[in-house]
Amino acid sequence: MKTQMKRYLPGVILCAALAIGSSLIIHAVATPEGDSGRVESTVHANGQNTNFEKASFSFAPMLKQARKSVVNVLVEKVDRIPTRSMQRFPFPFFDPFGQGDQQQDPNDDGSRRRRGAGSGVVVSSEGYILTNNHVVEDSDEVTVTFSDGRTEKAKVVGTDPPTDLAVLKVNPKGLEPIQFADSDAVEVGDIAFAIGNPLGIGQTVTMGIVSATGRAMGIIRTGENSGTPQAGYEDFIQTDASINRGNSGGALITIDGRLMGINSAIISQSGGNEGIGFAIPVNMARFVMDQLIANGKVQRAMIGAMLSEVDSTMAKALGMDRPYGAMVNEVVDGKPAAQAGVKAGDVITKVNGREMRDSMQARNTISMMKPGTKIDLTVNRNGKELTLPVTLTGLDQQFSNETPEASSQSGLDGVSVSEIPADMRSELHLDANVKGVVVTRVSPSSKAAAGGIRPRDVIVAIDRQPVTSVAEFERLMKGAQKDAIFVQVKRYVQGRGWSNFFFGIER
Repeated sequence: MKTQMKRYLPGVILCAALAIGSSLIIHAVATPEGDSGRVESTVHANGQNTNFEKASFSFAPMLKQARKSVVNVLVEKVDRIPTRSMQRFPFPFFDPFGQGDQQQDPNDDGSRRRRGAGSGVVVSSEGYILTNNHVVEDSDEVTVTFSDGRTEKAKVVGTDPPTDLAVLKVNPKGLEPIQFADSDAVEVGDIAFAIGNPLGIGQTVTMGIVSATGRAMGIIRTGENSGTPQAGYEDFIQTDASINRGNSGGALITIDGRLMGINSAIISQSGGNEGIGFAIPVNMARFVMDQLIANGKVQRAMIGAMLSEVDSTMAKALGMDRPYGAMVNEVVDGKPAAQAGVKAGDVITKVNGREMRDSMQARNTISMMKPGTKIDLTVNRNGKELTLPVTLTGLDQQFSNETPEASSQSGLDGVSVSEIPADMRSELHLDANVKGVVVTRVSPSSKAAAGGIRPRDVIVAIDRQPVTSVAEFERLMKGAQKDAIFVQVKRYVQGRGWSNFFFGIER
């Protein structure tokens, strides 16, 4: 028995020591120094006072300050609505709860005052408020309600549909502007709080994390009614903090109460929060806001080139170690890229030494500079890095800023080609100097069809070697030794004419 006790005694002593140490650690955590650990008195239902030690950890002090900067936005608009559509407004933003069936007054002229609820963020002691363009677009009257309950009419200083941002102005008296964070420093896993006016119920705070950064979802599109829709500028911060209708224009803030983004959109099958919300980064918002305040409009810079994505197959065909950067599909004559020597088929990998994740980041980075700015573009050309100095110019509104749709390829199986017929050249104004072969058929079940090759595409180069005839096309295809080939085509795009597209194709 004594032998057994001697055998287990060291273990017993160790367990006891750990238990005592743990109790000391727990006690130290539970009763920190200073005001965060405090003795409070509570009154139970029986009227007796009970003192107890309470470990306190709360975001309330930070949120109390941040909430002063977030306002509810009420917009009103008078519309003449056709009689047949008066039973229910077709725009859920302005009518979040539905109107239900209504009796039609025969003397009714169809005029209706519509109301919508959104949010905004006070960003300046001079009275400026950031919100979404879609919250105040075409509004006749805008009213903001502050966290203390006071209301005030607001003036729309300017809007920028390509970023879905707008700036309002109110009386600067008694405002509590929020502090800005650096949205470029935001990382996945950072704690995030969304503050806004969901479904018009009043100011609400929700908590989550940053789920992703650099999201481009194709949510923002402008010019839909003009017949020439263009892609907006997207670089969203994604969060799982609960966001619903009415949160639009509200604040996404950091754990220390600074503004990281303006809540803008959600992805939802139900119409409500499903944990996928998007906010416009505050760095982008500040760029837009400063120009709207100073000029009433936003002037963006450009290089004059059509950009698209580099996928894994294309990266392999180009000898890149991974897919990144922006493929230059086309260079516009007379624009900065052409003047600097950028060529179709180049991949822009860096802007001013900063690596570009994809074409959207390259486009956003360039657009958020002033015309006349001198930058260095690093491009991958034939496997070599070149740095080209470029002087940016102002974005020409006649020049389409839409990023061409990228397609992936895995082969040219099921594709038939022929010489370019004369009637095709004349019908679609294909320049006589353009050599190549035209795709006459693509099997619907082929990998080429699934990847995006289309009939009437003109293949002009294989692995950067020009295609001049069907025989040359077949020779280049047979001679390609790599696991993937690099194919350049010209494709007729309605409203823009013949444009370059590039594909990386698995053999």
